[in-house]
Amino acid sequence: MDDPNSFVAALNEHDMARLRNAFEAAKTATGEKYDRTTLNRWMDGSVPSKEGFVRQLATELDDEDVFSAWQQARRSQTPSQGRAVVSRYRGLSDEEKDKVFHEIRDDYLSTFPSARRRMAYQVEVNDPPSPDDEYLVIRFTLTWSGAIPERASVVIATEHTRFAEAYSDPDCIFREILDFEPGRLSELLESGPEPILAINPLDSRAPRGAHHIGQQDEPGLFRFDNAEAAEAEVRLSLAYPYRRGQGVFFIRFGRYQVPDNWSATLRLNSRSTSSPRAFPYLPPGRQREFSQSFLGSDELFLTVGTGNTTVYGEGDGLVLYWTES
Repeated sequence: MDDPNSFVAALNEHDMARLRNAFEAAKTATGEKYDRTTLNRWMDGSVPSKEGFVRQLATELDDEDVFSAWQQARRSQTPSQGRAVVSRYRGLSDEEKDKVFHEIRDDYLSTFPSARRRMAYQVEVNDPPSPDDEYLVIRFTLTWSGAIPERASVVIATEHTRFAEAYSDPDCIFREILDFEPGRLSELLESGPEPILAINPLDSRAPRGAHHIGQQDEPGLFRFDNAEAAEAEVRLSLAYPYRRGQGVFFIRFGRYQVPDNWSATLRLNSRSTSSPRAFPYLPPGRQREFSQSFLGSDELFLTVGTGNTTVYGEGDGLVLYWTES
């Protein structure tokens, strides 16, 4: 069972002078505006909400147990605590409610990575080089406007553990899990085209139109040699094998703020596929944020969003599927 006091215990492993130095260094690195009383409140049992800051604090302390303990403490927070906050909120005046709501909203959104605007997925299902091959070929394109980390990576996994690790890696911009033996997948990836990352930084001083080829550091892990950009137009293109007979493709949203809408296109180019369809995998009550339209008998266009800033979690997404013959 997760311990609500685990974060306090992890902090107490360090003397206060070192804690304060690490706290100030993390503030400088992240740009957070915590006041001088914040650390004392954490030592008294308050659990911080900003994951990025706690990660940085653990880095400054050279102690990953601090971040793990924070995760335990967050998971241990009971629903009754949330109900107590809501009850107190309801007792405020209308003017106070408006102020508190915007403060909570801003604080909540600040725990997420930078927003990705105009996020668009394009999934094409193609025939393999030989009709006897046991797979189809997915050609996948992902575009967005926003940040891109230095030395971004793509992970094509065969095991759920590796796939889950990719979600916690801030440098990973795309991850997939495939039903192939590791050796067979590595062979197919090596024989296929390498991923391409195109970046147009919106900073006029930065070089535009840079194309980076993903190099396979290890089986299923491709890394680019790009520089970090805080604001850029980004396009990731890759192709990989996809087991015949599955007839379903999952688009899993990352943990991002979405200031507008997501979009996705499913295009069936393979002679053995037909009838593109989709349904949203969203939390209860949010299904209405999904819409779809056919662009032809073998092409489907989808949008997800509210038109306003929204947060989608790692478990949210779309399920695309088709018929195979």
